[in-house]
Amino acid sequence: ATLLVALAILAAACGGSAEPAPTTAATSTTAAAATTAAPPATEPPSSTPPETAPPTTNDGGAAVEYAQPATDGIDDPYFPGLGNGGYDVEHYLIDLRADPAGNTIDGTTTIEAVATGDHSSFTLDLRGLEVATVTVDGAAVDYTRIGEELRVEAPLVAGESVTVAVAYGGTPEPVDDLGDGWQTGWIRNAEGTFVASEPGGARTWFPANDHPSDKATFTFRITAPAGMTAVANGELTDTIAAESGDIYVWEMADPMATYLATVVVAPLERVEHPPAAGVVLRDYLPPSYRGEAPDSFQKTGAMIEYFDDLFGPYPFDQYGHVIVSGFPAALETQTMTVFGDAWFGSPFAEFVVAHELGHQWFGNHV
Repeated sequence: ATLLVALAILAAACGGSAEPAPTTAATSTTAAAATTAAPPATEPPSSTPPETAPPTTNDGGAAVEYAQPATDGIDDPYFPGLGNGGYDVEHYLIDLRADPAGNTIDGTTTIEAVATGDHSSFTLDLRGLEVATVTVDGAAVDYTRIGEELRVEAPLVAGESVTVAVAYGGTPEPVDDLGDGWQTGWIRNAEGTFVASEPGGARTWFPANDHPSDKATFTFRITAPAGMTAVANGELTDTIAAESGDIYVWEMADPMATYLATVVVAPLERVEHPPAAGVVLRDYLPPSYRGEAPDSFQKTGAMIEYFDDLFGPYPFDQYGHVIVSGFPAALETQTMTVFGDAWFGSPFAEFVVAHELGHQWFGNHV
């Protein structure tokens, strides 16, 4: 029985979470009826964009005849609802104010993308949450909510850049993509909130092309309440004092899949370790650890040097872990692995640390 339990724990190490605290469904502000679960069998006529849009001109003055709306999926055989056609995201700027006590977020996500075809409209993946405004290249546009899709009523011209900004807020609703009871996305725990999104939980907290085929760079600007720290992927580049709490700015300069994006907001302390193979090593620990990282974390530098010999240089500039409660697993969120505190004291902790580190090469970089 002990062996079976151990194997089950190891199987959980690649993702999953405990059930979140109860949430309330957000109400859409669009003309279409709000939905927070599966989309209807047929779209209501009022929310279906026209087959074609009137011709317009691109920067060269040539007439452009827009094709049908871009698809709201990319035909993934495992997760057909994830991802969107018509564009390639280059960068996300996620600017959010987090309220763990109320389990709410509000802010704006700005998406810089390049159109891959001519389309009369396009979609973003977004589950629940209330959308206030959508702008395209600075101009307000119409939008509709259909199931877990946000359709933006603005054209795309192949090869041209587009900047989409979505202002939104509400209580994020975790999702069970695998149908096995594991909740993923923005999750509330006893200390605050954390994000573990594999495979499709990113859409629970920011509008995205939520599929690993479309990697992008990220900037996170997260406002955390007083006494709490906001941790995300990449490098902490700035901390800005504000009346409502400090703003933490994190830059993920290397392309990253949306399911690997994480934000943890909780009372946390940063612990530095000696660099290994030129990699900056830092962990974020709850106060109960009194600034001392678990033994398994302290072996990370040696693991990186060993894996460098096997696989080639570590693919990013920084690495570390953030410990959260209420998460009986670990997830290889890029450069900042989310670790459930239940692992410590387990004889498998060192194995799981090495496992999630290995994913930085295989699963994240590749």
